Amino acid sequence: MKKILLFSVITFLAFTAMAQEKWAVGFSYGQAHSTSSDYKQFLSNRHNYNVPHFRLNATYEVLPNFHTGIYVGYSKLRLIETSGTYTATGIQTDLYGIGRTHACYYGIQLNYQLLPLITGNSDLKFELHPIIQIGCVSEFWKTALADSSLGKFNDTHFEAGLGLGTAFRFTHNFAVFGEAIFGQFHNDQYFRFHVGVRFNL
Repeated sequence: MKKILLFSVITFLAFTAMAQEKWAVGFSYGQAHSTSSDYKQFLSNRHNYNVPHFRLNATYEVLPNFHTGIYVGYSKLRLIETSGTYTATGIQTDLYGIGRTHACYYGIQLNYQLLPLITGNSDLKFELHPIIQIGCVSEFWKTALADSSLGKFNDTHFEAGLGLGTAFRFTHNFAVFGEAIFGQFHNDQYFRFHVGVRFNL
């Protein structure tokens, strides 16, 4: 997966050598799932709740109406850690700790503008585009347990989804957009929606 992402980034950057007027940069806000802050709920039934998720993306029109790009995002998640230990009698005791993780999201996204294909007009203010998204989320944290020898950790999870996006262009260079994506995301999240602003360069 790392090789695929690296190849995608190199391919994406190579297009910048051909032209720059087809670039677009966007900033968006959404929500990501985070593990419950109540460890008692975790013991009986794992529970997720939403936290803010911020994303920056850059896209390039490689073919008429077909865009490819990369994205990076960030959320601060909660992590409930468990560590087994044994007492002198040999009975296992589970230790629990609640900590914060820094979650970094990154990947590639493809979309295709449908309305120019339907209407034959490529200069519409309203946009509608299906989305394919493939990426990863990497979490970084320091253990919250008393045993400091456990040190610092990181973990990476694969994500992928399909969705639909819309946008409205106020000017040629400025638009607002929203995207709804269904898929397999970190912490048992199956739907992700975010809204933001986009600047065409």
